[in-house]
Amino acid sequence: MALVERIYVHKSLYQQFVDGAVELVKQYKLGDPFDAATTMGPVAQPFVHSSFDSIPSLDSIAYS
Repeated sequence: MALVERIYVHKSLYQQFVDGAVELVKQYKLGDPFDAATTMGPVAQPFVHSSFDSIPSLDSIAYS
């Protein structure tokens, strides 16, 4: 899976998209990337961390 930098969603679909994204993120299993049950391993690259910091709305989706 790759980091998606930008998603364009028409305003008429916005709430449906956000609700679906929240449900999807709630299903992520964080952990050891060598564990077959893990769906998201550690984010080790500094540029990726700065990408997360620059998208405040990602926090509201991920921690809802």
